[in-house]
Amino acid sequence: NNNNNNNNNNNNNEKKKKKGIAVYNRFTIRQLHNAIWSLGVFSSHPEALPNSDWMVCATQLLQYFFITPGVRRGANLQHLIDILWSLDNLQLHCHRFYSYFVDVYLQMNDIDINITSESLGQMAVIFARQICDKRLQRLKFWCFCFIFDVLMKKK
Repeated sequence: NNNNNNNNNNNNNEKKKKKGIAVYNRFTIRQLHNAIWSLGVFSSHPEALPNSDWMVCATQLLQYFFITPGVRRGANLQHLIDILWSLDNLQLHCHRFYSYFVDVYLQMNDIDINITSESLGQMAVIFARQICDKRLQRLKFWCFCFIFDVLMKKK
């Protein structure tokens, strides 16, 4: 019996390793958000150099975010904006998360506008960076919505 249990455990461990994200197999959205946001805070320091390990870690965490429906469902707009800000600090400007964030934002606000998701995502990051640079604190939901509402009215 012990041999069978050991074999089953080894097989399960091998399956997890093949997925490439075994370390992150039980994160909640809050833990995921805090981990990525912390990487962004570390890399936002004026003397911080681009760190490939941090980039790889953030990319793996985002991969987990994309393939785990329960985590995605738990995300709110503040989580998304903080993660975008972190991606910008980590110099991951071309990550597909921009498009995903914009699609979610448009669905939440039922907006139909003629603008590319990449440019809207980049604008969101610029505003997030400006606010986070002035005070290193998380964006509030109302502040972000206000900025986007002003942008949409000017268009």
